[in-house]
Amino acid sequence: LQYLGRAKEAVAVAKSLVRNPRHPKYNDPAAKSDDGKEGSSAHGRRRLIEALATFELWDEAIALAGTPYLEPGETFAERIQRLRLLGVAYFRTGNPEKGREQILALEKALGETRTARYAAADEAEEKAKKEKKPAADIAKAMADAMQKVGERNGSVEKALAELRGWDALAKKDLVAAKKQFANAGDANRGRLARAWLAVGDTEKAVQTARNEVGPNETRVDRLAMLVEVLH
Repeated sequence: LQYLGRAKEAVAVAKSLVRNPRHPKYNDPAAKSDDGKEGSSAHGRRRLIEALATFELWDEAIALAGTPYLEPGETFAERIQRLRLLGVAYFRTGNPEKGREQILALEKALGETRTARYAAADEAEEKAKKEKKPAADIAKAMADAMQKVGERNGSVEKALAELRGWDALAKKDLVAAKKQFANAGDANRGRLARAWLAVGDTEKAVQTARNEVGPNETRVDRLAMLVEVLH
């Protein structure tokens, strides 16, 4: 439905998945099944965030933030996705103060991940020493532990870059906005293309949009985004 550009239906289906009973074994939002598949509730939440962002349904995103459909989430990744979505929604609807609240929350999350990295390294070191492993293995165990936890940093830093870009744009600081958007990484491509348009970089906007649209593209949402950027 999202691919066909049917925004209302895409949101409705995603919300229906979120409403499914959360069975502790078969539909736990914070866990995956033995074959690595997420439950319908988690899948619905992810699709809901995608649909709200793709179709820029910012007012609806803000309204859903106070409901079970878009609650803070069970996992770290869900928390970050929600903060990023809400931050963009507030900035795009002319409420930079609330947008900055999401930035502060992301900055706090980033501090937590950095603290967790060192804690993970200490734990890995202690465990390796108890097992009487050689120094090289101890060092590797510490590095592996830090890397595993550190992977969270990337998602938070990219979310912060995007929100700081919209914040700079709200302050009419186009130079700072460009710098931040360049580090936004995995931001929604349609949204990022529009961001480049907003800072006056039409060439970058078109390039970003074209990179999202393949040579045999059939997704209506992507094609519509490209048409919007080109015109």
